[in-house]
Amino acid sequence: MNQTIIGRQTLDDGRILEYGARDPNTGQRFERVINAPTQATSTVQQSTNQSSNLTAEQQKRYNELTGAGASESAALQAVNLIPTEISKTPDVPSQVSSPELPVPTATSVIDQYSQTLLQNEQNLRTQLEQKYQAELDRINKAREEAQKEKDALTAKTEGMITEDVKPLLEPFRADLEASERERLKVEENYFENQALVEELDSLLTQIQADVQATKDVTGLSSIREPRITKAVEDATARVGVIEAVMAARNNQINQAYTLIDRTLGAMTADRQDQLNYYNTLLNFYDKQTDEEGNKILSLDKEEKEIVNAQISLLENDLAQAQSNANYIKNLMINPDTAQFMAKAGITLNDTPDEVNRKMSEQSNRDQITEYKNSLVAQGYEYVPYPGNRTDLVSFEVGGQTLYFKAPVDSGGTTSFSDTQLNKGAVKAGMSIDEFSKLDEDTKNYFVNWDWDEAEKSIDDDFSNGIDLETEKSAINSMDVPDKVKETLIEYAENKYEEEYREPTFEETRNSLVAVAQGLKNQGIKKGDAEKEMQKMVKQQIAEAQGISSSKVDDIKLTQQQKDLIRASLYEVYGGSWNWNDVTWEEVQEKYYSE
Repeated sequence: MNQTIIGRQTLDDGRILEYGARDPNTGQRFERVINAPTQATSTVQQSTNQSSNLTAEQQKRYNELTGAGASESAALQAVNLIPTEISKTPDVPSQVSSPELPVPTATSVIDQYSQTLLQNEQNLRTQLEQKYQAELDRINKAREEAQKEKDALTAKTEGMITEDVKPLLEPFRADLEASERERLKVEENYFENQALVEELDSLLTQIQADVQATKDVTGLSSIREPRITKAVEDATARVGVIEAVMAARNNQINQAYTLIDRTLGAMTADRQDQLNYYNTLLNFYDKQTDEEGNKILSLDKEEKEIVNAQISLLENDLAQAQSNANYIKNLMINPDTAQFMAKAGITLNDTPDEVNRKMSEQSNRDQITEYKNSLVAQGYEYVPYPGNRTDLVSFEVGGQTLYFKAPVDSGGTTSFSDTQLNKGAVKAGMSIDEFSKLDEDTKNYFVNWDWDEAEKSIDDDFSNGIDLETEKSAINSMDVPDKVKETLIEYAENKYEEEYREPTFEETRNSLVAVAQGLKNQGIKKGDAEKEMQKMVKQQIAEAQGISSSKVDDIKLTQQQKDLIRASLYEVYGGSWNWNDVTWEEVQEKYYSE
């Protein structure tokens, strides 16, 4: 009997059953039972210790594997943490025929992908430069023609009064200004495209270097182990977005989508190789039977568990990659959105949540840049690190606090433009002349302080139940000029009166009686009038609390609200023998006696 071991199986008591191939004549096979290696005992303890000591990436993989049905031990083996006598992926025994393993394609796919883009890159640079120069030539020619016509008209009208000539020159001046704006926009687009091309060149060079380093990995290990490194995958994911953005900026949206799909295929080729390998192994082992249909070779329970978990993990990765690509394509709808995504640093590896986070951060960066440029144009000096300086003004922009030194005039005082003075005067409720007479510190508060944030803080206090007198006391304790305190208190009083003050008994009575009288004048009966008034009160509650109009009927009125409505109906319609009437005296005593 042949005693060559072709398979192992773990028994319930932990021992190992080793067996050989069945004799084709007798159907018998060699078997022996051995004790489990001492390492198996330590592995359990190792599993307990290491499962709580994983890196973020290892923990993510571990959770995905166990979620796919793998045991803790198998999951830890799959992330290369636990030493084991069982191969992470089973080798093919020499005693039986070998499976026809799929030929790996990942390296050749990513190599061809990056090589093609590198070859096209110089053409892309040339096209960009030619387009840029052609646009500049066209704009400069239009400027020259407009300038010639303006000069000719100026020569003809020499000696005329300047004010009389102005209207005649205005069209040429407008043409010159429009061409200058167009020139600046062309330059902006060119430099943005150039920046993308430079990034593209760096990424493709990196990808090629890494791919060449993996070409010496051949044989079975080239399939079982990932060949495309994380760095190459991340670089390729970014390349795909850049290529799509540049197409979209030329209004080639469909071409942008095609480039994304092409990149996705290159990125996932490595995972597809592994998936094909695992599926081939499973199919191979399932077919290893003798003439009677008995298994002559099979995976043990743990090996099969690991393989199935890896297959599930790879399938999930491929599905997530497709989901990421689809989400990005849905956002890339025009040149502007495409450029914004490029600036945000989005890649095809980003999940929808990561894309949204990056876009939000980029929006904040853009807001900060635009705000800084606007103030610098007005003469402000940006101060990155304020330290303990007290001569600065601050602004909350894009989630950050920006500090500036306000411009000063030749006399050493802070200089404000007419627009700034007008803005400050409106906020202070004063004329420009009156506002100009205020001290510099006070004017600076009205011009540059974040009044929206200050007013929001007052609103939040009222929403949280702070009463008016407490809020006014807090404002008076602030370290700001008196005129600023006065303006804040005026805002607080108006806000409290409009939205937060509880109406008095008389105000409530007069308001509800007026509504009831209006319903009676329309010929509405008392019972229907009660329903109408209840509906109106519910609508007011819904508006105040932001409740959807479809949910208005679900609002439950308090007994006090019901009694107020009935008291107003009693005053207008009079009493009824079959009506649960309530008088105003009863309402006042029950709800307003304090």
